[in-house]
Amino acid sequence: GFGVNLFGVFAIDLQPMLFISIISVAIAAPVIEELLFRGLVQDFFGEIYPKWIAIFFTAAIFGLIHLNPFSIINAFWGGMVYGYVRYETGSLWPSIFLHSMWNLHIIVLFA
Repeated sequence: GFGVNLFGVFAIDLQPMLFISIISVAIAAPVIEELLFRGLVQDFFGEIYPKWIAIFFTAAIFGLIHLNPFSIINAFWGGMVYGYVRYETGSLWPSIFLHSMWNLHIIVLFA
């Protein structure tokens, strides 16, 4: 079948509902995660700590929720990039877009 295993964390069989799977992984998850992590967590830390510390703490938490050691590292560095982009642009849309493109490329490469 046609599916994706995201670094051993969870597998998605894309054959029966390819469109819904892509929407979930490449659109819904990035929107929800960016709203939560860059929109709430990073903004909260940003009120207490300097920019880079807020971005680092948020990226560390973001990495840890991805469970698998390889995913933790990738998610941490992605979180650093998304956090920096969020800070520099003042908008969540660019980080949502980058996060969506990352997830979509994982589907394309590993499906």
